[in-house]
Amino acid sequence: MNLNIRFKGFDSSEQMKNYVEEKVEKLNKFIPPTVTLTVALTDEEPRKTAEFTFHHQGINYVAKQTCENMFQSIDDSVDKLVRQLEKNKSKKINRSDSIKNIEPEL
Repeated sequence: MNLNIRFKGFDSSEQMKNYVEEKVEKLNKFIPPTVTLTVALTDEEPRKTAEFTFHHQGINYVAKQTCENMFQSIDDSVDKLVRQLEKNKSKKINRSDSIKNIEPEL
């Protein structure tokens, strides 16, 4: 997966980049390596916002979280994305099961 990290309102740091990369590894089992994930980290005192966006299989995924701590915002945003991806995966599985169970009319 391609990762694009943008910082707004503060300088980038290796620690923050490494933390985002570590947390994004959770998404590797859902997202193919060709997808570009955009991460926008914004610091507007006293709020810290992390926004994750990407497009996959015709669906735009967006997770935005605002907290007093940037690390907490990143954690919550990644958790939101995981929930969205799991929900979408289960929808596809349920739809394919219902299609298989339909008997053709003769």
